Amino acid sequence: MDSTQEKNNVTFLSHGGEMGELIRSKDWNNTIIGNPTQWDQSLRIALNILLNSSFPMFLFWGKDLNCFYNDAYRRSLGIEGKHPQILGMKGEDAWPEIWHVIKPLLDKVFYNGESTWLEDELIPIYRNGKLEDVYWTFSYSPVKNETGITTAVLVTCVETTLKVFSVKNLQESKEELEFIIKAADLGAFNYNPLTHVFSANTQLKAWFGFNSESEIDLNQALNIIAKNDRQIVLTAIQSALNYASGGLCDIEYTIINPFNGIQTVVHAKARAWFNDEKIAYKFNGTLQDITPQVISRKKIAESEQRFEAAVKAVKGIVWTNTFDGKMEGEQHGWSQLTGQSYNEYQGYGWAEAVHPDDAQPTIAAWNEAVRERRIFLFEHRVLLRNGAWGMFSVRAIPMFNENGTIREWVGVHIDVTDRYKTEKALRESEERFRNIAENTEIMIAVSNEKNKPTYFNRAWVDLTGLSMQKLLKSDWLDLIHPEDKDLYVNVSYIAMRKKNNFSAEFRMLNKEKEYRWILAKGTPRFLSDQTIAGYITSYIDITDRKTVEVTLKEGIEKQLQAHKIIEQKEERLNIIIEANELGTYELDLVKDHVKTSEKFNTIFGYSKTKKLSHKEWLNHLHPDDMKIRNESFQKSLKDGILHYQSRIIRNDKMEHWIEVKGKIFYGKNNKPVFLIGTCRDISDEKNYRQQLEDREKKFRLLADSMPQHVWTADIKGNMNYFNQSLYDYSGLTTEQINKEGWIQIVHPEDKDENVKVWMDSISTGKNFLFEHRFRKYNGEYRWQLSRATPQKDAYGNIEMWVGTSTDIEDQKTFSNQLENQVKERTQELEHKNIDLEKKNKELQSFAYISSHDLQEPLRKIQTFANRIVEKEYDKLSENGRDSFDRMQNAAKRMQVLINDLLSYSRTSTSERKFEKTSINKVINDVKEDLKDEFIYKKGKIEVTGECELNIIRFQFKQLLNNLFSNALKFSKTEEPSLININIETATGSSYSQLGLIGSTKYCHITIADNGIGFDQIYCDKIFELFQRLHGRSEYSGTGIGLAIVKKIVENHNGIITASGEPNKGAAFDIFIPE
Repeated sequence: MDSTQEKNNVTFLSHGGEMGELIRSKDWNNTIIGNPTQWDQSLRIALNILLNSSFPMFLFWGKDLNCFYNDAYRRSLGIEGKHPQILGMKGEDAWPEIWHVIKPLLDKVFYNGESTWLEDELIPIYRNGKLEDVYWTFSYSPVKNETGITTAVLVTCVETTLKVFSVKNLQESKEELEFIIKAADLGAFNYNPLTHVFSANTQLKAWFGFNSESEIDLNQALNIIAKNDRQIVLTAIQSALNYASGGLCDIEYTIINPFNGIQTVVHAKARAWFNDEKIAYKFNGTLQDITPQVISRKKIAESEQRFEAAVKAVKGIVWTNTFDGKMEGEQHGWSQLTGQSYNEYQGYGWAEAVHPDDAQPTIAAWNEAVRERRIFLFEHRVLLRNGAWGMFSVRAIPMFNENGTIREWVGVHIDVTDRYKTEKALRESEERFRNIAENTEIMIAVSNEKNKPTYFNRAWVDLTGLSMQKLLKSDWLDLIHPEDKDLYVNVSYIAMRKKNNFSAEFRMLNKEKEYRWILAKGTPRFLSDQTIAGYITSYIDITDRKTVEVTLKEGIEKQLQAHKIIEQKEERLNIIIEANELGTYELDLVKDHVKTSEKFNTIFGYSKTKKLSHKEWLNHLHPDDMKIRNESFQKSLKDGILHYQSRIIRNDKMEHWIEVKGKIFYGKNNKPVFLIGTCRDISDEKNYRQQLEDREKKFRLLADSMPQHVWTADIKGNMNYFNQSLYDYSGLTTEQINKEGWIQIVHPEDKDENVKVWMDSISTGKNFLFEHRFRKYNGEYRWQLSRATPQKDAYGNIEMWVGTSTDIEDQKTFSNQLENQVKERTQELEHKNIDLEKKNKELQSFAYISSHDLQEPLRKIQTFANRIVEKEYDKLSENGRDSFDRMQNAAKRMQVLINDLLSYSRTSTSERKFEKTSINKVINDVKEDLKDEFIYKKGKIEVTGECELNIIRFQFKQLLNNLFSNALKFSKTEEPSLININIETATGSSYSQLGLIGSTKYCHITIADNGIGFDQIYCDKIFELFQRLHGRSEYSGTGIGLAIVKKIVENHNGIITASGEPNKGAAFDIFIPE
């Protein structure tokens, strides 16, 4: 089976994100499951459902219960756990830690065909490098083949660990709250407004003078509150029990114990709870004794009081009022804000600057706050000094004297205009859409960017009999007729991928279990950055139309009537879909009366509430464009469709472009009676088109100024543009090229191959590169190098081709001459290679001499020196011993130097046997060789990534050995040595600054340590022979190790660079071609 057939046979594995890719790329031929093209049909169906589901799913397949899972489930496996090793693995091997728990459940499903359901079950799994306690809610279901035999177990599951822990935490929090209330000496109460049962804890009863065992009546408790505070408390309770208030109560008041007369000031915080009918069924809270704080507050100086109030309140302009709520004295902030003079804002004069609709409500609310001595909170519109209206949040706080009377009020105005406008616009837009959607007979659904439904209107509920909650939770696509489902899914998903509108017809079950024909039309929604936010899709019951089509012979009149009904529904549908973004209008052609939407009014520069007449609308059209509008309008009266673009002069005198669309509706005798349509501001689009035209002019100007031939083609390969250079070169006119084609200038011997290569590029999307001869205007043929690359959109679809043709006649002539010179040079190189082989043998002989003859006298020196140490060392003088020790050390250094020189020479003379090897395995081998050194230095290696390369294995081990040894040698004494290795692959073009081959793929290995580092000025010097940055007394070595490393990298046609900083470690970057 060829690769194309094989791909067609595994389409069930398409999509599926990361897991889909892993399943497709895994070699299944050597597994018990076998090649995917031979997999059982039930496995194919189950995997297709699993991979395309956003719900966590796991599949145990076959007798061995082999493992499959999707992306949603993969997140539950964490990191450094089972993923992706368990893909295809036997269940027993994949889940050893819980096999004793889940195996009986699997057997029950597999052999008995019984589904299971468990909720919040504790099943620990190994993930994130450890065994974790994990809670699950899951179901096991049998997967059966066409004969009814169970072949697999499908697991749908949700991890509920967070939920379980949340419940535990909630219980703990409840217990902690009870402890805190008791420990903090808080009074607590609970009141049932329906039964009037009032209960309290011991602390609260003590404050009110009640026995700890006695029952309390709410009225009794209220009578014990200080007389001045009693009504305030009662009002606060009544307000909190009103649903509109939000149910919160936060007040301070005084309790007078009836038995001992002790006064206790308490801070009460309470909340009311409401049922579905918005009736309060519970009112509970706490009381805190704040008597000491109240006494302290009374002792605070007046100046400090004012300062604290200002700190709390000032977020805008600050103002003050007298104790009875009148504005007096200089109010600089208010004057700056409104432009009112001193005399204008005195008393209640400030209200003249408040919007007429807000002034009286503000005064009434203000007087009430002054009367009740409470904080004033309000929002209203204020006329600014520049003539514009601004929305402000107002807050005022009463300042008290020591005797409890109000001294003055300190207030602040905070500008919330932007927030108000934004919230109002969003609210109105949402409400408008919801009102339209909920009151139309057309079914409307809204989906998100993942094509998941987020809203169904009332018409859906009426048709299907399902609530919105069930529609959102279930897969509504299951209601579609099996023969139509795949078609609809494909149409909608293709449209979403291309961000296009879509239309489809299908049959769907209604609440009577009857199939109804549905027409669906979807329109994409976009965010401000033009990313797709989802779709608004409408669905019309067109069963009547379908019935008419089937029974056409039964009556032409019925068919026409059904078509008219459907057309009207479709037209209203299009208006509803676009109304959320466009201005809409309805024009009564008989009465010449127009109704416009708020968006329509804002497009023309008016307020949203403006009642615009048809005459005013026309008066805003640009005089030069009236002819376009009139012609379009007259045409619409004949064909029923209005569409034109024109300029308008808005109410703010700004010139904008608009696009107007409309549909004529006809009455009796086919007379036009109504025009319904939309209006859209297209100024930005016009500007964008103008920019495109300007760019096109710049492109052509640039192209015409180039000496090369520049040309473009459409997606089918048809040439549609040539720059002036081609016309000048060929001597042809545009008409001649259009008539006989550009191929006429190509040399006859090159034409067929030219066409073949070009069409191959068009069909495959590969870059076009071809050498051919072009005929000049004087008949001369010159060689040209033509290149063309496809220009693609964001989805990778080719939109056009852009190409150039460059004269290479001189290069061709030079190339021919160069070929002759290359032949001569090749013969010279063959002779030199023979000489090089002789020199290489001589170098091998030198290596042998160095290895044997040169080391022989050194070994004798060391042997006799050891004998002297054993027998004569004690007889030597102090100076003699010192000289002898120096001689021994020199001999050891000589031994190391000879060995390093031999290692360096072997990198050039040894046999270069390349083999495919995992770099990670070589790292582990070297790490094992240096195990003792790592233990001594408390060293550690961390590796990220992996790569396989064709390398000389023993040389690469030597390379890593030298780098690891250096990292350990030059580590800091005060901290353990850490070596970080990062492995990644990329093309040479990603590292252009290093001079790598752009099209070649490289393995990039970075080895970084946390040692003493080095100065960056030595980054090249350290790779030279015998180069040392430290003295022998500090660090041992010959200065050859890094030279060997560089030589080995060069043997692999690679590059190595070094970077470092004193006391911050060193890093080596190695680039080896794959």
